[in-house]
Amino acid sequence: LSVLFVKILHEFGHGLTCRHYGGECHELGVLVVGFMPLLYCDVSDSWLQQDRRKRMLVSAGGIATELFLAAAFALLWAVSRHGFLHTFFLNVMIVSSLNTILVNGNPLLKYDGYYVVSDWLGIPNLAGEARAAVISVFDRVVLGIPGTMLTRRSTGSQLAMAAYGAASMVYRILVISTLLWFMYGTLRAWHLESLISVLLVSVAAGFVIAAV
Repeated sequence: LSVLFVKILHEFGHGLTCRHYGGECHELGVLVVGFMPLLYCDVSDSWLQQDRRKRMLVSAGGIATELFLAAAFALLWAVSRHGFLHTFFLNVMIVSSLNTILVNGNPLLKYDGYYVVSDWLGIPNLAGEARAAVISVFDRVVLGIPGTMLTRRSTGSQLAMAAYGAASMVYRILVISTLLWFMYGTLRAWHLESLISVLLVSVAAGFVIAAV
């Protein structure tokens, strides 16, 4: 209930911010992530905005909503008594804060925080350039091949981009591993832990295809 509540308000944060700046939300629906139904809102109209600050605010709408919820529900939890609502307030506070810090607001993953940083730096294809920088450094340092560096950027910018790309890859693997562990625990409770092998094969195949 806490996750559903937070995610519904999160998507409304994006949608209402987009509408506030003259954009349209063409689609609102439900998708399933980790066996949990979550709301999603199409705010791609924000990319038609010429003002970079407005695009960043639309991307950050969900993050701001969750941080506000974390603060508000921390106060409600502090003044409430033990019971269902007390636990619900605590759960909303934890979900809102941890999700923003570790996943949604973290620029190492391609979620809201990533798009805010990408717009702030003025690099539309931040993930692609970071990946290219990592491959170039790997070619030079490990394989001894003079890889193609990002000639448009200084050496310091290229190294910073490579460091960001490497950190993003490592963090993505960590998050996926944690999600698989959580799903394994859920499946085991239903005596369906054998299905985790299907998930592992699909994830491994995805990494191999991406690497190739």
